[in-house]
Amino acid sequence: YDRDSPLAPRHGVQIRDGLGADVTPAFRINNRLGQVFLERPAEAGQAPYRIFFSQATMVDLEVQNAGTATETVIYRGGVVNFCTACHTGYLQERTVGGNTYLYTRHANFEHPIDSDLTPYVNNGFILNPPAAFRLEQEDGQRQLVCLSCHFAHGTDAERMTGRNLADPAYPAGSSIPPQTRLLRFGSDTLTGTGNREVCLVCHASLPATGLAVLSTSPAAGSSSVTPPAEVIIRFNRRVDLATVILGETLRVVDTVYGTVHGTVAAADSHRTLVFTPQLPLQPGTYEVEVTTGVSSWFGRVLPQLFRFSFSVGS
Repeated sequence: YDRDSPLAPRHGVQIRDGLGADVTPAFRINNRLGQVFLERPAEAGQAPYRIFFSQATMVDLEVQNAGTATETVIYRGGVVNFCTACHTGYLQERTVGGNTYLYTRHANFEHPIDSDLTPYVNNGFILNPPAAFRLEQEDGQRQLVCLSCHFAHGTDAERMTGRNLADPAYPAGSSIPPQTRLLRFGSDTLTGTGNREVCLVCHASLPATGLAVLSTSPAAGSSSVTPPAEVIIRFNRRVDLATVILGETLRVVDTVYGTVHGTVAAADSHRTLVFTPQLPLQPGTYEVEVTTGVSSWFGRVLPQLFRFSFSVGS
C-alpha cells in the first residue's frame, strides 16, 4: 500500500531504525520492484534498520486506449493468485506424468485453469474464444483465468442471475449486453443451454456431467477387422489411470480362450486408454468391458458398465 493509503499503517511497509523509531518517510518504497531507497538521510535515524511488511498479491495488467470508448484491459499475470487469495478451496492440483495441472474444484464440474489454451485451439478440441473473454496473454500464451468466465466484485447480482429476467435491474427498454455469458446461476431459454451458456463459447456442445465413452477402435460391432495392434477407448474426460486395473475395471476377453493379457497406457492428455495385447490377436470375437470402477481425475464414474465387441478376420 502507498504511504497515503489509510491501510498503510497496518498493512503497508514500515521501516524502523535501530532505536525502534518509525523512519518510513525517509525512504522511497518501490512496491513493484520490491526495493527500498533512502531519500532523506537526515531523517533516517540510526542504523541498523528493520523493515516490516505484509505480503501483497498483485495483478499485472495493461490498459489500452484508457478513458476512451475502446478502452481494453489485457491481463498479463497474477489473476488466479489474486482471486484465490480470498476465495480459498476453489482450486486443486493434479500431478500426472511429472506435470502439475491446476483445476477448479466444484461439485458438478471441473475445468483446467491457468493453462495455455493455444494447443487445444490449434488441434480443434475447443473453439477460439472471442475477445470478450479475458485471457491472460503473455509470452505467446493465452491462459484461462477466473475473470474469463466469472464477473468480478461490483457487478450487480441481477446481471449475473439470468438473461431473460422478469424484472431486470436495468432501465426500461434496456437489456443485458449480448456479449455477456451466464455461468452457474443463469438460465437462457432462448438457446436452451440452461445455466451453462458460457460453456458453449469454447465447446461445441455442453460437456457431459459424468465420465462417458466417446468412441472405440476397433469400432463397436465391427467384424472381420485386420488384427489391431492396440484397442483404443476414448473418453470425454481425463481418466485416472490408477483406477484402470486390467482384469478388473478393464477387461479384454477372447470369447473362446478367455482373458487377453497385455498392458494399458493413457494418451491424449489422459482422455484415451490404449490397451496393447501381449500377443497378436488371433481370428475370433473379442469383448471389451469398462466397469463403473473407472473414474476421471476428479472422481466422475461411468454411470453403467460399458461393453463392446468386435471380431478379427482370418
